[in-house]
Amino acid sequence: MDTPPAHPRQLQLLLFSAERALAHSHGFKALTTKSEAPPNARKDQISWLRRALKYSTSLYDIARALSEESPASIDQRTLAELTIYHLGIRAELSFERSAWEAALTDMATRRKLLSTLAEAARDSYDQALAIEFIDAYDPLIRFSAYKLGHKESHDIEGVVKDVDDDMMEEALPGIGKLVEGLRGETNVAEMEKGRKELENVTFAGEKVELRSAEIVGVMLKVQEALGKVQGKAEGGKGRGMRGWDRVLAVLGDAEGIARKLLEDHEVSSMAARLSFDEC
Repeated sequence: MDTPPAHPRQLQLLLFSAERALAHSHGFKALTTKSEAPPNARKDQISWLRRALKYSTSLYDIARALSEESPASIDQRTLAELTIYHLGIRAELSFERSAWEAALTDMATRRKLLSTLAEAARDSYDQALAIEFIDAYDPLIRFSAYKLGHKESHDIEGVVKDVDDDMMEEALPGIGKLVEGLRGETNVAEMEKGRKELENVTFAGEKVELRSAEIVGVMLKVQEALGKVQGKAEGGKGRGMRGWDRVLAVLGDAEGIARKLLEDHEVSSMAARLSFDEC
């Protein structure tokens, strides 16, 4: 395969163009839920989504060609991230066109790459970030599985297990090689042993599962600040006001982020209810 001419500027333009087209598509999709939607809103939504796929395909093809012919020019993690981006757009277009099997296969493949990145995460924040991207498409996986007649469509793990390696390879040739390359480059086994983990957070005796990367990130800072203060106390150097000021500061940041996420969730829930009522 001949490597397409690629320059960093060209790759940036492709990514920018894909993002621009995707934003337009999502804007028209939002309009389709409104009673005063323009008559061509649905058509324009799909048209822009096709453009986004065209750009992301070019971006993916260039990255894959570079990886095969000049491995030093692009690492496996970057190729995996571009592949995840490409698969996300392709799955979205298939979903919008009711091509449920193609959408489900691409989403399962995307999920496998993200799960590999989660396993290779350096800390709980990177892990939560990968999980957030996984969670974002899970409702689409459930709906596609339901449309395909899966009796247990609510069981995400069970649904994606039905999409085997051969199906993924047929949908995206070279995906098996990419997963293995990613695992080798990131040294998954060693990363799991040395990962900087967030300690369990409990409330009223129950473990609180934190899946937001923002919350996990700030809680890691809280954990680190508390650890330093406790370490000084155990070392007999005194706790010091500066250490406690740091703890209070990061706790304040954590509260601020939690409030923002709660407000965003309430706004999203209200918008979803209004859209449902209008339908």
